[in-house]
Amino acid sequence: MKRFAVILVALFAFSFCATAQVQTTVPGSERADKIQKKVEELELLNQLLPVLLTKDQLRKMLPVIEEGRKLERDLMKEEIKIMNGLEKTLDTAISDGYKKKKVPNKEIMTEVFTAYRRMANARTALVGMYVGKVLAVVNEELDEGQRKAAAGSIPLSAFGAGVDPEKITDELRLQEWVKRVVLAPAAYPVLLKLYKGS
Repeated sequence: MKRFAVILVALFAFSFCATAQVQTTVPGSERADKIQKKVEELELLNQLLPVLLTKDQLRKMLPVIEEGRKLERDLMKEEIKIMNGLEKTLDTAISDGYKKKKVPNKEIMTEVFTAYRRMANARTALVGMYVGKVLAVVNEELDEGQRKAAAGSIPLSAFGAGVDPEKITDELRLQEWVKRVVLAPAAYPVLLKLYKGS
């Protein structure tokens, strides 16, 4: 039982942190959220502007990114269906926990873990495909100098502690730039503004 608890804690950690932030809202937090978005926008500009993307390059990148965004929205709808399907099981197990002091059994924990693993696997597959499509456009449309500038903006630390520097190629760094910068949740409106303003 402990093993399942540990796995679930790992899976839900980020969600729990986000929930905790919502629950501890204080006066002025809405403004702070807006400022945080500005910080994210500034950081994206810091990563994108040195690459000197042209209007034509952005024009070719944006539809591919938008296609991925649509796929992600479709995936989120499926994730909501899966989570809705768990609600009755969760409600019963939680109620039994409070009223009967009944510890959630292995079957319930396995059902929840399996559902979240399915969602995680589907998201991983989508991200891999999505990154691959955008990376193909980046490799085709950006010149060597632009690709080097993009790859060079990703520090070695982005690949984890103890990684062998010799194994981190410019192509891997470029792929990470696409994933972390071009496909960041806040990046699309920034890229769109750059396109319209170029």
